[in-house]
Amino acid sequence: MQVKADQVCWVPLSEIVLSDDGKVVSVGDEILLADEGDGRYRLLAGEERLKELKENGSSYVAAVVSPQEDMEKRLSGFTDLMAEGRMHYLDEGAAYQDFIQRDGMSVQQLSWRTGRSVGTVRRKIRLTNLGDEVAELLRKNDISESIAEALLRIPGQQGRLRVLRHVISEELDTRAAETLVDEVLSRMPVPVQAGRRMKPLMRDYRLYVNAFREIVEQMHDAGLDARMQVNPGKSVMDIKISIPVFTGKKR
Repeated sequence: MQVKADQVCWVPLSEIVLSDDGKVVSVGDEILLADEGDGRYRLLAGEERLKELKENGSSYVAAVVSPQEDMEKRLSGFTDLMAEGRMHYLDEGAAYQDFIQRDGMSVQQLSWRTGRSVGTVRRKIRLTNLGDEVAELLRKNDISESIAEALLRIPGQQGRLRVLRHVISEELDTRAAETLVDEVLSRMPVPVQAGRRMKPLMRDYRLYVNAFREIVEQMHDAGLDARMQVNPGKSVMDIKISIPVFTGKKR
């Protein structure tokens, strides 16, 4: 029986073996076993309780069976790579996510076992939300973790990709990249919540016009022959955006 998470199971006493190194921790009356994967269970805790059950002639025991052996090996290898400086920040975040989802570990447990602060663990995990294309460019161009964190502020993978490509092409450092992110965010309209009138954060109409232009430019990048006409008036500004329905080449 392969165990993917801690389970309480009825286990035959005859299938329980002691550790090769003899290291067993007795914790109350609870018997903790590691699934060896070959029909046997290695005793991790509760040796005194196990002896009592054997002396009383019991054949089975209700024990907590854990895949701890596999998890401990992976966690040990993970911390070794971190200590050697051979762990990419994206891989570190993905590993934390895997320990949480696969092994049921908490952020606090990961913090204690790896020596990272809780805030650092959470920050690394958030980087897994950047998206596959963004992550690939970050790795390929050796972009710093600080810039990757700044990209998280941009909503949507396409927006992040546009900013990241600009960062790469212009070889921007962290401060310049953060400034670019601030500028992009300042051009984004503020959403209005239903039933509530929001006070606009941007009062200069030119910022919104520039935002429309950027959208049209994105269409051009995607192969659409979109056009934008701006007709300023005394009290209003008319903006017309034309998008062709058929973009394929004529034969």
